[in-house]
Amino acid sequence: PIWEGDDVRDNLSSLHEMYADLPDAERFHRVALNVFQFHLASQANLYAAMSWTLINILLHEDTCLEGVLRDVRRGETREEDVSVLDDLDFIDSVVHESLR
Repeated sequence: PIWEGDDVRDNLSSLHEMYADLPDAERFHRVALNVFQFHLASQANLYAAMSWTLINILLHEDTCLEGVLRDVRRGETREEDVSVLDDLDFIDSVVHESLR
């Protein structure tokens, strides 16, 4: 199990434990399928969230466009780096509102 008292165990170990009674080849196959399905589901949710975010920005262009452009301009002055994403406050708010 994933939770045992206060110990948190990783999901991959839990999957291997779930299929422990199977031969190695079958166990690895089943674990791989579970991991693949999890990643596929995660990506599907990501695409839906991003689509709703864009729809909300377009539906509320009069109130959203200025904030989006401000975030984009703030990131333009820096090197291409993941840390730029930390400064996208308005877009982050729109994403959270879309997911709510």
